[in-house]
Amino acid sequence: MFAASSLTDVFRDVTRVFEESHPNAKVTIVYAASSTLRAQLEHGARADLFASADQRQMEFAQEAGVIDGEPVTFAINRLAIIVPVAAAAVASLSDLSRDGVKLAVASAHTPIGVYTEAVLQRIAADPEFGPAFVAKIRSNVVIEALNVRQTVAIVEIGEVDAALAYRTDVAAGESLRAIPLPERVNVDATYPIAAVMESEARALARQFIELLLSEQGRAILERHGFGSPS
Repeated sequence: MFAASSLTDVFRDVTRVFEESHPNAKVTIVYAASSTLRAQLEHGARADLFASADQRQMEFAQEAGVIDGEPVTFAINRLAIIVPVAAAAVASLSDLSRDGVKLAVASAHTPIGVYTEAVLQRIAADPEFGPAFVAKIRSNVVIEALNVRQTVAIVEIGEVDAALAYRTDVAAGESLRAIPLPERVNVDATYPIAAVMESEARALARQFIELLLSEQGRAILERHGFGSPS
């Protein structure tokens, strides 16, 4: 399976449950930015399932003819400000514009980068903040990471004061916590999954998707902070 890096922790638990109920199956997952994985599939990489962190990368994969059947959205996520537990520099969204604050974001080519840009545009349009506030936030960005897990790791090692990432990324380490963004400026991150064309394990691929959509699968997703799609 090719899966978005933000699914690393939750898919570890889902895979364990799947393999327990399918003793003859072995699930191997490659994690990276959805855009990277989609490009690899388009260039001939082999996989049975593709789980993306946004609809756009899945649509690109469909247009390229590497997806078999219709994708299914199995989870939603939200963005947050990720900081060290003992953070002093950043306690709220307003602090991201302060002089001297160092911020990490993910590359604009990744789903989290696209969601981050959507959030910044909402903040710029919000009367409480505005374009000048967002311009200050952008000036505080010192690192653009390759994917969301790398973005969070940069916070963990102390290279920056905060990162814009998924709220579920606090599970990446006990040293982190998530500061919620105001709901009016946040966005839903949607996660579709689909079988890959010419999969050699189509039946198992369908069964993995069925597990994600089941009550048991939803419980695992919710335990890791993901929401269920309507």
